[in-house]
Amino acid sequence: MLTFKRVSLAGFILVTLIWMPFFYHFRGEINRLLFVKLNKKSDMAIFTYPKALMAQFDQDNNTTIQQNKKMKFEPNSLKQNNHSVASPTKYAVITSSTPIKRWSNWDYAFRLPITVEVYIKLNFKCIVIISGSFSRWTSHPALRVIYDRLKKNANVKLMFLETAIKVQTLMAMASRIFVPYFIPGLKPEDIVMMTDADLWLLGQRGLEYVSFNSSSEILITNAFCCGNFQLDGLKIPHYAMCHISMSANQWKDVLKVDSYFRDVNTTEYVENGRAKNLDKIIQKIFFDTFGVNPNVPVGIGSYLDEKMVSKRIYEYQKLHPSFPIKKKRFPKNGRVCRLHWPSDPKFNITEKVDAHLPDNALSDDSWNKTRTLMEKVFEGQQLTDLLNFANNVSVLIKNTK
Repeated sequence: MLTFKRVSLAGFILVTLIWMPFFYHFRGEINRLLFVKLNKKSDMAIFTYPKALMAQFDQDNNTTIQQNKKMKFEPNSLKQNNHSVASPTKYAVITSSTPIKRWSNWDYAFRLPITVEVYIKLNFKCIVIISGSFSRWTSHPALRVIYDRLKKNANVKLMFLETAIKVQTLMAMASRIFVPYFIPGLKPEDIVMMTDADLWLLGQRGLEYVSFNSSSEILITNAFCCGNFQLDGLKIPHYAMCHISMSANQWKDVLKVDSYFRDVNTTEYVENGRAKNLDKIIQKIFFDTFGVNPNVPVGIGSYLDEKMVSKRIYEYQKLHPSFPIKKKRFPKNGRVCRLHWPSDPKFNITEKVDAHLPDNALSDDSWNKTRTLMEKVFEGQQLTDLLNFANNVSVLIKNTK
């Protein structure tokens, strides 16, 4: 008899535990049944009850169902981050060396503030790296105007990389691929895209060309432009830098040079926007990778950044064959090309992906072409402001030795 009672009690507890969640979940419907009344005009039972109670029961029931849904189906990561997840920021990386002569080497520096606005107009923020002598940028009237304008732009992260004159052009090119290691404030998921000061993406067609399906992929545009190069007995596809894009964290995962930057304190650059001795780190990376000392004029060290990235992507693809690497061909006639600039100033850029600006930025011919393009890209007060800026800087350059 005692055994039977124990079994009965255990069974009652078990049944209660099994049915209690269902009772709790459907208590709103059970409550409805408590307020059944017969419709006098019909033999049917109509489930009605006072409106105030009905509203309260509906609210309780809906709340319970929503809570149960969350407890059963909502991943922890989503529950924790529903209000904190933000879209990654897209950054265009643009570089320039320091002009050292009155007329030469101004193509990039002169165009920096305008190119920045081209990419900002396309919803990018910009990382601008300037290599060379910082003192020249604070003493030369034209460079000072350019530098101050960039520094005041809230959409620009500006970093000055101090380095010797003879390698400043090489450092301007080479440093850009390492920005995830030394630019403060980059989030791991932020998209970092390479570009040049004389290369402008154009409108919706340009945006579509550099668009991502997912931030967890590598995008290589114009991927079949440059053939292959031989290294250590391997034939490696040679990729142009523009517009290779991937997340900041993915750049690190591909390049795998964390150890070189281990002692770099990025917080010290926030205050003054100047980086010293990074050129030595970059030179060592290239020497260890290629056995070439990049402490040489640019003609000898050209394309080291492209070869570095091409080599690392090749190796990464071998290690991770299923990783999504999107390679795009450049569309035929998709560029406003410096070598074949349209003779008709009314040319249409709607179907163009980008524009490669003419050489000799300060010459009358080059400036007229650039101004014509600016009038198609910008409008209103922004166009007026940029044209005034360019004219003023041009005068300062020509009047300063």
